Amino acid sequence: MAMEVYNDIRVGSITTIVKKVESKDFKYVCPGRLSDGYLYVTDGEGVYINRDKQPVPLVKHTLIFLMKDQQYTVKAKTEGFTYITTGFSLHPSKAYEKLDFPEHIDLSNQPYICQQFEEILKIWEERSPWYLPKARIAIEKVLIDIMEEYGNASSFRFYGRLYPVLTYIHQHYDDTITNEKLAEICGLSVTHFRRIFKEQLNKSPMEYLTDLRINWALKLLKTRLFSVSEVGAMVGFPDVYYFSKLIKKYTGNSPTKYIKTFSDLPERTNASQKNS
Repeated sequence: MAMEVYNDIRVGSITTIVKKVESKDFKYVCPGRLSDGYLYVTDGEGVYINRDKQPVPLVKHTLIFLMKDQQYTVKAKTEGFTYITTGFSLHPSKAYEKLDFPEHIDLSNQPYICQQFEEILKIWEERSPWYLPKARIAIEKVLIDIMEEYGNASSFRFYGRLYPVLTYIHQHYDDTITNEKLAEICGLSVTHFRRIFKEQLNKSPMEYLTDLRINWALKLLKTRLFSVSEVGAMVGFPDVYYFSKLIKKYTGNSPTKYIKTFSDLPERTNASQKNS
């Protein structure tokens, strides 16, 4: 069963990070991107035209989010139009769309975020032994910083009234959580809260909570550092039998069989795993 958590955004393989300086007559027409990425303007002026033919002025500190398969055009308006462009894979698939990133942002009042784009470029160009993981981490960080900085903007639909609820769930997923408590946090009736949550995340609050718990449980099981009952308790399922049923529902395997698929280390045996 597929699980997606609203803010679980990860950078996979990176194909390019490059700074380009274009002449005034520059024009690039992209028939369909092969990967996700972004375009960040560092100098000069240009224009970005999306598939709907809507022009966006490109000036210093403009950031454009570029999605896989996207069609667009970039033109220079001044000599020395300079920008940083990238290509990388994002998980989950269509992450920009699912997290409802805006098409473009003016970062002129965000010097700290702007500086990160130059630092990412520097990491890529230096080609140190660890440049690939360092670049992935740096890109993830700047995307998270943007999400947090613009969290109250209407363009991020998950960061409106539900933001404190989602924050609470992620901080207390191993505790007892009820719809009543969550509705109280965002100041809504239980009925209204559940309807809004379902509309925006395509699942009920309790389904979201269960997905989050199982997501963490699978990560913990892979480590083979804890017994099945310990993992269940750590993520909010003290009943090992119920927890084992959920793991099988999500993965098709019992916890012990699931663990075996990820490591050749000697299997930890105890009473709780025998009961799984």
